[in-house]
Amino acid sequence: MKKAKRYTGIVLAVTAAFFLTACGGKEGAAAETTKAAASAGTAAEADAKESVPAELPEFETPILLISAGQSADFDMVKVIMDQAGVAYSADNVAEAGSLGDNKTIIVAVGGSSKGLGAAGIDADAELDRVDQVMQEAKEKGLHVIALHIGGEGRRGALGDRYIEPVVSRADYVIVVESGNKDGIFTDLCTQYGIPLDSVDNMAKIPEMMKPLFEQ
Repeated sequence: MKKAKRYTGIVLAVTAAFFLTACGGKEGAAAETTKAAASAGTAAEADAKESVPAELPEFETPILLISAGQSADFDMVKVIMDQAGVAYSADNVAEAGSLGDNKTIIVAVGGSSKGLGAAGIDADAELDRVDQVMQEAKEKGLHVIALHIGGEGRRGALGDRYIEPVVSRADYVIVVESGNKDGIFTDLCTQYGIPLDSVDNMAKIPEMMKPLFEQ
């Protein structure tokens, strides 16, 4: 099993003003120096906030794809896995006790009221199901990959309920960056020490998934 590597890094630039206009005088220089220092401090804090571990575990097969929130992203992740050429089984309503001999759980995170209705489950019951499945996965030592590919459209009061229960137990998170504008995935991955990769569109994800399971 090859050790997977992260595809993206996080780069932050720190800028400061070194040249002041003559009319500012000493008072202006002091103000600008204070401003520059504050700017540098803010960037340093952001740098620490954005830092996530670089190393990934060695993911193994068999793989089970599940849903957290019953959005159509579950089917989109199927397409991603097919394009990556990685074999998997799928069960959008998998429950604790039904994880079988799978070694890796891939979770499509994204809430949909329509999808919940079609699955015959309400939002609270779905949250309870997801929480139990994630708990069992970690107790059994299974690896978890969380994918949030729906972008900003999958964020909101419904979809956001399923993010932390999954991300907090994940070993790797991939997010389409428009779904992370408020930094929720960055914050959670930093808090729990989880590798995070962000892409500008989901078309890049198959090539990221493929080497994770190369023998």
